[in-house]
Amino acid sequence: MLLLKPYVFFIHSFAFFFFRGLKNVTQISIQESDLGILRRLAFNGFSNIGELRIINNKVDAIESLTVEEESNVDGVIVKGNHFLNIKESEDVLKIRANERTVIVENFFPCNCQLHWIVSSPSAKTAPLFNLHNYCVSPYALHGQSIDVVNLTTLEMCPNPLELQGAGPLKTMTSGYPVSYGDQN
Repeated sequence: MLLLKPYVFFIHSFAFFFFRGLKNVTQISIQESDLGILRRLAFNGFSNIGELRIINNKVDAIESLTVEEESNVDGVIVKGNHFLNIKESEDVLKIRANERTVIVENFFPCNCQLHWIVSSPSAKTAPLFNLHNYCVSPYALHGQSIDVVNLTTLEMCPNPLELQGAGPLKTMTSGYPVSYGDQN
C-alpha cells in the first residue's frame, strides 16, 4: 500500500480522471493547495483507496466532487476548504465511501448557488451539514454557518447551462440576491 501526499498543488484544474489507474493506496491527501477548478469526474478512475482527504484548500470553482461506490474508497474527508464558486447544479457533492464520509468546516457561496450544495446527495444525507459548514460569500455572511440562510426566500439561480449557452462554462459571479434570514 502507498501513501500519496503531494505537498502543495497549484493547478488550473483537477481534470477529468486525474487519478485514473491509481490503485491500492492507503491515503490520498490533498491539502493546503490552490486547486483551481474541480472538474466533473476528477476523482473517477482510481480504486481501492483507504482514505481520500481533501483538507484546507482553495477551490476557485467546483463542477462536482464525486466519489463513486465502484471506486472502493473506505473514507472521504472534506474539511476546511474554501469553495468560491459552483459551476454545476446537479450532484455537486456526491460521495459514496464504504465506511465514512465527513464534510465539515468548509466554506461555500451562500448566494443562489447554495441551493445546489444543500440539495446534493452528500449534503442531504448528512443531518448536520448546514450547521457545520459555512458561508464564504457574500461578505455579510462570511464565516457564519449556512443554516442562517433562509433557503425558502433565497432565489434560485438559472441553470448554469442556460446562463452559458452552447459555449464553455464560465465562472459565475456571486451577484445573485441573498436572504440573510432573521436579522433581529
